[in-house]
Amino acid sequence: MNKMVKKIKHDKQSWIIPLNFPFDWKLKLKSSLLPERPTPCIIKNQKWIRALKIDEKLAPIILEARGSIEKPELIITTTDSFLRKKKEIEHFVFEFHGLKDAKDLYDFMDRDIVLRRIKEKLYGFGRAGLMSATVFEGIIKAINTTADFIESCRINNSKFG
Repeated sequence: MNKMVKKIKHDKQSWIIPLNFPFDWKLKLKSSLLPERPTPCIIKNQKWIRALKIDEKLAPIILEARGSIEKPELIITTTDSFLRKKKEIEHFVFEFHGLKDAKDLYDFMDRDIVLRRIKEKLYGFGRAGLMSATVFEGIIKAINTTADFIESCRINNSKFG
């Protein structure tokens, strides 16, 4: 039996947001995934992809960055139908990824030799973002993170104990 599948075309729209603070997209992406655990986002080719629930509908979001750490730009892509929710999407992206100027924190870290070394290694990471977009997502990530920690302790204990 031959089934006809109707393909729905969704035109994509992108917009660029220049950031006025240092931002290292590759460093931020490294902290976005739990190794070998499912999360609501996909990271592929330096793009962060997930759905965001807006008005009881799922909006596909693709986030990527370009430019240097000192002069970064974000590129947000969604479908035409969610373009009217641009500000809501931007707010979510900024809150979720902790996209805020960390100058005060960096200035504080520069005053201590240990903190300065940490800052140099994590420069451009900025502030911590949200662990999750919903309470349920946060609970699942917390369980997975705890399970990973317990497993690593068990392995280390068997090696040394």
